[in-house]
Amino acid sequence: MSRPIWTPCDGSCRRRRTVVRGSTGTLSANAEADWETEDKAPELEGTSPVLINWGVDATADMLCWDASDGDPAKWPVVVYKRNGSLWSRYDCGMVEFLVRVLRADFPECPLGGLFLWGVSEAAFEKRGG
Repeated sequence: MSRPIWTPCDGSCRRRRTVVRGSTGTLSANAEADWETEDKAPELEGTSPVLINWGVDATADMLCWDASDGDPAKWPVVVYKRNGSLWSRYDCGMVEFLVRVLRADFPECPLGGLFLWGVSEAAFEKRGG
């Protein structure tokens, strides 16, 4: 059985409305477009986060940072769960979010698929140059 592999943003991500070359920029633009049209958890209604997409899972859920704060250490994770058609916010960073998914440490799985939910072993590997 193969272990899930996550590849985080390559560092080329920048603030909203900046042109970013490569898949990260395209994914962030997709996230912003979906933000405008899709439902949000009640606490997110009326907000306008600065979305930087850092991941997409096997069910096409989008995992983003809300980069509204000038301090990246304070960026929460915002997830678009495609099969629930809902944006939700998780007040933790990317690493804590992923660890909590792997440990099944949220009240329910924040992702559309259960592929990573409660996985006991996973490898985090950097891909590319």
